[in-house]
Parts: sequence; structure tokens; C-alpha cells
Amino acid sequence: MTDALRPVRLPIEARLEGRLVRRYKRFLADVLLPDGREITVHCPNPGRMLGTQEPGAAVRCSTHDNPKRKLRHTLEMIRVGGVWVGLHAARANDVAFAALTAESDRTLLPDDEALRVPGWARLDLGARYEQRLDTGTALTWRAGIDNAADRRAWKEAPYQFGHVYLYPLAPRTWRVSLSAEL
Repeated sequence: MTDALRPVRLPIEARLEGRLVRRYKRFLADVLLPDGREITVHCPNPGRMLGTQEPGAAVRCSTHDNPKRKLRHTLEMIRVGGVWVGLHAARANDVAFAALTAESDRTLLPDDEALRVPGWARLDLGARYEQRLDTGTALTWRAGIDNAADRRAWKEAPYQFGHVYLYPLAPRTWRVSLSAEL
């Protein structure tokens, strides 16, 4: 895995596609399915969600078979412009977890428990902003910090060919980029 700035991608089971009809009563939304049926789904974000309630916008919902649930489907994301926006507030924990890299402590030699490398955790931070100019050019600004806490540790300790290899964790690294889609 490279240390380059990269978007966080999380697999989300949201296979049910449709179009938003309306959102109401804080936790409910009506969705029009491709077969013409209209269903009511649970909306896990009770906030106002300005900018993410446009009728007709493409949506994705997860499906749950728990008989104790009142509604079988949950609104997970909505298409705003050219971007899928996550609506499930609890997924933020999953994103934070994806940005945290960690290794537990381990032995250096296969047959010797006395020599150990301590465990560590590294936090990477990143942000992205998309901008469309009047000329139609789409700009994507990105900024990130790898190893934000500037943690010092041994990144890997593989035992290969009868030798021990230790690699230091890269120090805090700042990254900035701008890309243009003409």
C-alpha cells in the first residue's frame, strides 16, 4: 500500500436503487423503485440534511431481514451532482476506523519471544473539495497529513531468508494536490 493520499472507500451493502420522492418526520423517506413501486425507508440521519433532499435524486438503500424492524430498508446515500453522499451518520465511525492504521506488537524471531517490536497506531487525515468553474472545468483540491501524530515506530518486521528486516514508520507527511478535469 502506498503512502499517497487516497480516498477512503468503504464497502456498503446498499444494492436497492431508486429515486427520492420526499423525506419527512425526520426518520422517514419515500423512494420510487425502478419497477414503479413506492416504498417508505428509514432515514438514519435526523438532521435537516440541506442539499440532500432533492426530489428525483438517485438514492441507494440497504436491506435488512430483521423481523423486529418496522422498515425493511435504510437510506444509505444520495447522489448530489456527480457525487454519492453518505447519509448514515453512524458510518462516520467506519470512516474514522478506515483512516486509522495499526499493527500489534510481535516477535522479531519465530522461535524467540524475548525480542519483540511494540505495537503502534497511525492516524492519517485528508480532505477533498470539488469546484466547478464558469468555464465548465472541474477542479478537485486535496490536502492530507499522513501520520498526523508523527508517531515513531517500526513499520514492519518480517522474518525472511533467516534475517530480520525492520523499517521505520514514515514521519508526518503533508500532501496537497490539485487536479483539473477539462
